[in-house]
Amino acid sequence: MNDAPNIPARYTATSTYEAVKDALIAITQSAAPMLNEEKLARFELCLAETLNNIVEHSYREQPNHKIEIYLDTDGNCIRTTIQDQGVPNPVLTQASTMPEPEDLAEGGFGVSLIRKIASKIDYERRNGANITTIWHQL
Repeated sequence: MNDAPNIPARYTATSTYEAVKDALIAITQSAAPMLNEEKLARFELCLAETLNNIVEHSYREQPNHKIEIYLDTDGNCIRTTIQDQGVPNPVLTQASTMPEPEDLAEGGFGVSLIRKIASKIDYERRNGANITTIWHQL
């Protein structure tokens, strides 16, 4: 772990996989000082799956839409709040167990993986926006 976290922080990405990847790198660097190597890897995987889910399902791979990401901490958890204006996408709050591989189509582990890795997940639809909040224990 490093010494000085860059939190709270705000990031904006457009709804492309490349833009999400760039934001993921910056966000992970901000969180790195607060997490050990294993927790950082889990944080990064969870965030990557969530952001890619927004690009694929909320924005249906249509580019040039905004995704806002806020990162803060209460000293016990890192909280990541992600907001997008895409179609309602409450999928993160629906799956609670990891399905068997033979029961899924390609790429179908993302939501279950997010739920397994994160300490807590909330989703709400407010004023035309999807707001997903994910907590990770420090």
